[in-house]
Amino acid sequence: MTQEESFIYNTDKFKYHGYFPFYEKHFPNLTEVKNVMEIGVDQGGSLNFLHDYFPNANIVGVDMVDKTQYNNDRITTIICNQENWEELNKINGEYDLIIDDGGHTMKQQQITFGVLFAKIKSGGIFVIEDLQTSTELFRSYQHVDDQITTLDMVKQLQIGTLISNYITDKEKEYILSNVGIIEIFTRTEDYFVSTTCVIYKK
Repeated sequence: MTQEESFIYNTDKFKYHGYFPFYEKHFPNLTEVKNVMEIGVDQGGSLNFLHDYFPNANIVGVDMVDKTQYNNDRITTIICNQENWEELNKINGEYDLIIDDGGHTMKQQQITFGVLFAKIKSGGIFVIEDLQTSTELFRSYQHVDDQITTLDMVKQLQIGTLISNYITDKEKEYILSNVGIIEIFTRTEDYFVSTTCVIYKK
């Protein structure tokens, strides 16, 4: 799929954010993709892209509200609050790829990563999109209770440390034992615009 072809989907991943070339370097590393999840359905465009990009995979969309209008032969949507630890833990299955394009607060991103990284299969990828909400331009996504921004959490994880008051000690131990290569993409050096990352599982 060319970048031009990807523009047909009603999603901000391509023309607006420019994530597609970055993902094109990593998604081909996934083999025999069977299960893909995205948190944050919006208008279903990204689910349709994933449906076409991974033609043999089942796609699960997770959102706080009913999005069943986007269900089809291989797309299934479920209702789940991504900052609710108990609800996230009810999600079953093993995934080749999970993309968090949900609410983008520090709490939402970190709880989601803490719970769902364990549901990535070996060699799979966890993506946290829109990390620009960790910067000073997006204070509304941050809270006084946040121990660390998600962007800084990812940077620390690159060097073998995991800091977050939203991730349990058991989850931290599992992540640190299983995390592989981490790459961050940003369109600006200050991370103010269109920042995402891929986190591989060993």
